[in-house]
Amino acid sequence: MLPRMVSKECPESFFDCFKASFALSSPEMDFEQKRKIGLSGTAPKTPEAERLVSAGRVDDDDVVELKLRPKRLAEFIGQTKAKEQLSIALEAAKSRGEALDHVLLFGPPGLGKTTLATIIANELDVAFQQTSGPALQVQGDMAAILTNLKARQVLFLDEIHRLQPVMEEKLYTALEDYQLDIMIGTGPSARTHVMRIDPFTFVAATTRPGLLSSPLRSRFGILLRLEFYTDDETSLGSRALRRGPRRPHRSRRRRRNRPCVPAAHPASPTASSAASVILRK
Repeated sequence: MLPRMVSKECPESFFDCFKASFALSSPEMDFEQKRKIGLSGTAPKTPEAERLVSAGRVDDDDVVELKLRPKRLAEFIGQTKAKEQLSIALEAAKSRGEALDHVLLFGPPGLGKTTLATIIANELDVAFQQTSGPALQVQGDMAAILTNLKARQVLFLDEIHRLQPVMEEKLYTALEDYQLDIMIGTGPSARTHVMRIDPFTFVAATTRPGLLSSPLRSRFGILLRLEFYTDDETSLGSRALRRGPRRPHRSRRRRRNRPCVPAAHPASPTASSAASVILRK
C-alpha cells in the first residue's frame, strides 16, 4: 500500500510520485532539497531564513555576547586597580567633552586588553576601529587610517611592539600634535604637506612592553598593567558563563513530591482539643 501524498501537485510519472512521498519522511533530506521538488511543508517566513549562513541576529545573540565580552566597565570582572584608574580618566574626559588621553594596555595574553579597548569606546559613546602592528606594512596604510579618523574616535592597535620603526615615527606627531607629515613627490621636487587630524584616542596593547621605545611610551598618558586573575574572580566569571534559567531549590522540589496535608484551622475541634491537652499538662 503506497504512502499518502502530502503535496497537492503530484509528479508526472508514478515512480517520481512514489519517490517523492517517501522523501518527506526521510530525516536526511534538508529543506533545500524539499524546496526543489516542491514538497516543503512550510514556506520560510523571510528570504533571510533560506540562507544557511545569515547575518541576521537571533534572540539569544545578545545574551551570549554579554556573557563572553562585556560592553561596560561595571560588567568587567577583575582588574580592580586598572578599572579604578580608567574610570577616573573616563569621567574626566566626558565632563570636559574632549578625547581621552592615549592609553597603553600591557600584560600577559588573555587578560582582556581588547575587551577593555572596546569598553573605552562604549563608555565614551564613540566609534571604534581596530588594527594590529603586523598588519601595517606600508606607510600609506598608517596615513589612510589616521586621516579617516573622526573626532574623539578610538583607534586600537594590538601588538604595537611589532610595529615597524618607520610607522612608529609617523605616530609621534599624530599622537602629540594631531597632525601628519606627508611627503609629496620624489627627488628635488619633493615637498612636505602637513595634514590636520581630529583629536582621537589611541589605545595600544602589547604583551612585551620592554620592546617599546622610550619616545613612544612617553606619548601615552595612561599606562594600565593587567594582572593575573585570582581564584575568586575566575570562579565568578565561570559562574556567570554557566548561569542559566533559575531552577527551584532541591529541597523545594522534594517538598512538591510529598503529599500535601492540610493544616488544622484554629477554630476546628482538632486544634482546640490539642490546645486543651497541652494546657492540662
